[in-house]
Amino acid sequence: DLDPLAVAGHDVAYDVTFSAINVSDGSLDIDFIKSVDNASVAGIRIVGPASAKPEEQTGGGEPTTDASTSCQNSSALMACLDFEDGTTSDFSGASGALSVVDGEEAFSGTHALKVTGQGFIERPNFPGTHWGRMMYKNTGKPNFISNYSHTTLLRGEAGSAQFRFIDTVAAPNGSGDEGFYQHLYNTEPNDLSLEGPYNNQFNGEWVCIEWSMDVAKQEFRLFKNGLEIALANGGVASNATNLTKAKRFDGAELPMTPVPNTLDTLKIGMQNYQGHNYEYFIDDVAIGAERLTCSFTE
Repeated sequence: DLDPLAVAGHDVAYDVTFSAINVSDGSLDIDFIKSVDNASVAGIRIVGPASAKPEEQTGGGEPTTDASTSCQNSSALMACLDFEDGTTSDFSGASGALSVVDGEEAFSGTHALKVTGQGFIERPNFPGTHWGRMMYKNTGKPNFISNYSHTTLLRGEAGSAQFRFIDTVAAPNGSGDEGFYQHLYNTEPNDLSLEGPYNNQFNGEWVCIEWSMDVAKQEFRLFKNGLEIALANGGVASNATNLTKAKRFDGAELPMTPVPNTLDTLKIGMQNYQGHNYEYFIDDVAIGAERLTCSFTE
């Protein structure tokens, strides 16, 4: 029990901090049970790993990929791209703004996919339910961002619908989140999102992104450097990809298109919807039926 009057006195603010709270089901329940009179609560602040600044989100060190999921041992995987043979394997379309390069930037080995403009490599008829992992590194961005800058690195498509599994939005100059970007899940039609916090910076370091899509549950999860990103729609925590009244950025409430059992195509590359210029390197992409994980070295 807590008696604010006895602890702090009359008309005096009193802060209480509870730490090491483990949330295992995606929901934090807070109950207040009245004991004596009517104490008031002026505010609640919840801080977790997903709202830490980038330097606190390292998972304990530098990310590495698990050798057991390398492309030399990929028979159990749906897709594996380490680019070490100089190709994009069974993904087609590498040309122009997308090319496999040797000796420039690579997370492992010496090869990576360099993306200097709009374009994707793609593979048809991909399972909607899957776990994935991608290493990416940003090496070029606009000097000035005038409005929110939306970039997709990996998406699925089915008919006219798009399911943007690895998606980012950079905050504009002059905003409260200037210099930061968020990870999110975004879908078309209706431009609806499950958004993470603006707590990432373009600092030229490799980032390990993991994602999972469960079609039966219509549930999407996203991880950065081994830590799960808390996603929300319209400020309400959610991992659901079939919300019937999802809030859009303009406040409109519209239905999300559920992810199908089979995607027409899965695409890896880059599209920025405001025409802004970015440069990325992508490496060690692995997709399978189970979580592939990022491990870490000090």
